[in-house]
Amino acid sequence: MSIGQVVQTAAAFVTGQNCFNWLLNNYPSIADWLSSSNRVAIGRKAFELRDVLSIENIAVQALPSSFSIQF
Repeated sequence: MSIGQVVQTAAAFVTGQNCFNWLLNNYPSIADWLSSSNRVAIGRKAFELRDVLSIENIAVQALPSSFSIQF
């Protein structure tokens, strides 16, 4: 293996490590975005269900591991 191949191999490992570090560094932001988008989706579904069923009062209760919609 020539010195050029060793340098290219080392550069490839550094690039892979940087990509993995980006994922680890940004994981909290990705998790926050995902939880926010899930809350918006649940709210939209609740309002759509309210419109379909013509319900005046609807309460959405978020539980630690799930959610429920009460009429």
